[in-house]
Amino acid sequence: MRNALKIFGIILIAGILLFVFDPAFNRTEKFADYSTEYEWRIFNNSYCNWKTNGHCADNNLNKINAERKLWKTLAENYSGEKNIKEQLENVVLSHYQFHMTYTEHLKIAEINIDSIINHKDDLFEQLFID
Repeated sequence: MRNALKIFGIILIAGILLFVFDPAFNRTEKFADYSTEYEWRIFNNSYCNWKTNGHCADNNLNKINAERKLWKTLAENYSGEKNIKEQLENVVLSHYQFHMTYTEHLKIAEINIDSIINHKDDLFEQLFID
């Protein structure tokens, strides 16, 4: 019984420490030969968000920013590859925010790779700057 309480106490303390410190692990978003890393946390940065009332980046926001960084990198390094062209055009068409930025804000009617490259900074702007 006494050993069971010790083990339970150790597990409880370890769980609390993991929750408070919430170590970050690197994950990778890839497309073709390009990749970008982002931080992923076991507890989704819950302690930080609790202490700051939600002013910490969670796993979803980190992933979204990594995707945006990857798409911007694809646009910067585009040199005629068909799969990159299709991916960038598909991203702009399938994501409401990018499509609205492209058609309404930039006043461009037809989606083409040249205008995506020219306006990559406006389209793939980071949501959270770290």
